Formats: sequence, C-alpha cells, structure tokens
Amino acid sequence: MLNGVVLLSELDAGNRDETTNERKVEKVIESSPIVWTILRPNWFMQNFTEPSFYLEAIRDAGELKLPTGGQPTSFIDTRDIAEVAAAALLDTGHAGRSYTLTGPQALTLSEAAGSIGQAAGHHVRYIDPPLDEYLEALSDKGVAKTTVEYYRRIYTCIQNGGTSILSPHVEQVTGHPPRTFSAFVEENKNVWRGSAAHG
Repeated sequence: MLNGVVLLSELDAGNRDETTNERKVEKVIESSPIVWTILRPNWFMQNFTEPSFYLEAIRDAGELKLPTGGQPTSFIDTRDIAEVAAAALLDTGHAGRSYTLTGPQALTLSEAAGSIGQAAGHHVRYIDPPLDEYLEALSDKGVAKTTVEYYRRIYTCIQNGGTSILSPHVEQVTGHPPRTFSAFVEENKNVWRGSAAHG
C-alpha cells in the first residue's frame, strides 16, 4: 500500500458508539479517498516498562492496580505493531483492511504481575479495585471528565472479556508469530529491579 495512510487505532474501537472520539477518527479514515489500513492493537506490553504508565508502581511500590475484573488481556509487543504498520505501508494487499493485533496468549493482570515479580526478584502485588471506585479516584485527582469516560470504555471492555481475544493477523501480515509476554519480561527484568525492598 504505497502512498497511503495507516491509522493506529485500538482494540474494539470499531464496535464503539459512533459518537466516541476513537470511532470518529476511524470513520474519517474509512471515508477518505486515499488508500488506508486500520490497526487495532490490544494493550501494549511496553506499558509495563514506561514511566508514564506502570513502571514506577511496579519497580518502586511492588504494586499494579487496575480494574480488570480478573479478565485476561492478550498483550502485544509494540515491535509487532510496528512491523505490521511497515508492511501495510510498503506491501500491496492491505488497502481497506482493518487488523486486530494481539499477542499469542491472554494473561490476567495477576498472572502478568506474578511473572514480572519473579523475573525482577521482588513481589509485585496486583490490586483489582471496583471500576467506579477507580474512576472516582481519577476524578478526585482532577482528571478530565472526557478522559474518565474514555477509561470507563476501555476498562469495561476488559471486564467484559473483550481484550482476551487472540488474533492471527500479526502472523498473517509479518510471517512470524507475535512475541510472547514471557520473552518481553525476560528482556526487561532489570528495568523493574528497583533499590526499594518489597515484601
């Protein structure tokens, strides 16, 4: 798909209400006269190593707190997303297609925290708060209402089992299976080894 557009959207965006911002953007691309491909990846593995997401909580507090209702997510390595995006831009056959991008295995946050903690050498405790309580705490911290409602959509998707799906699209496009969470953890185990002791 030379000289086209690849939109990095997100998992389940195609099923959301037409009034949501994420679906509005997809509709703009879909109605465009230019050649397009939409990528809808699941949650990134790299969220666990990014300072703006969960790194400090895991490394410094030994804690991961997200309202998932115990439901699993097929986390994807962003390098696999990049490979699919490059193929969509450079190779023919991807025009007008939407790809759901997932890892090869769905894990609960409790399982993910356990895997990270074992590799990092300290306990990582997973806390699964009620969704309304979690969102109320965000509001109390001054998070904008539109952002809180966005979080409600994505966490509701997790709690309804929407992020547990496994898609073949990474392998179909790139020719190799998506990278595993265990390989990602092994690569990054030193990132989570903070100086603080955890019980």
